Amino acid sequence: ADIYEKLNEPKSYRKNILGSINYLKQESKILKEFNETRKLAQNYENVAGLYLKFKDFKNGIKFYLNVVNIAKEYHYFDLLSYSYKQISSCYKELDEVDKSNNVIYDGIEFFSLLFQTFEEKNENLAISQISKVLKSLYQIIDDEEQFVAYSKKEAGAYINLAERLEKNKENYYKIARYYRGAALCYQEIHNNLIESASCLATRDLSFRSRFLDTYSLLHYYGHPACHLEG
Repeated sequence: ADIYEKLNEPKSYRKNILGSINYLKQESKILKEFNETRKLAQNYENVAGLYLKFKDFKNGIKFYLNVVNIAKEYHYFDLLSYSYKQISSCYKELDEVDKSNNVIYDGIEFFSLLFQTFEEKNENLAISQISKVLKSLYQIIDDEEQFVAYSKKEAGAYINLAERLEKNKENYYKIARYYRGAALCYQEIHNNLIESASCLATRDLSFRSRFLDTYSLLHYYGHPACHLEG
């Protein structure tokens, strides 16, 4: 399809896309029969994306809503978050601003309830994932206060995950990734470098140099805590 677009052949371009859509729809029927829910949701997402290539926003919304229904039931957070954003964007293209905002509010309500559930269970991995989704949804509606709040919740969950791992060579990649994730959250909100510097608690590990990426990130901001003693 992209080749036809570059060759400026709109009829062939559209025909090729419609062929791809029909193929994915047929494949989706099979996936549904075999209960391949994640693949089915991904197929619907791909169909929606193809409709958007020729600005068929209504069908795009229809198939993104299919993704939302599956992703809600099976907690496919990544697919759910993306679909909410895409549906909101489609409504904006149709000049339906209220519907666009309502989709985001619906997403916020759904993920906020999930967040409370996982927070009560103290499940930090889920907390980090849901916080990441919520901060991105709040960013869309320009709610800076909640964006910052959930950025910090995401960072806190990463730090908890890192601190609960045994400090040994086998775990250092995971620990580094979690600390870096926390540091990136604070980088993203450009706020409270002292809290960011706390991510450098990894200095207590004998393999401190393994965390160069996190260290470099904070060093970029010129924080004095980066001047560690040898």
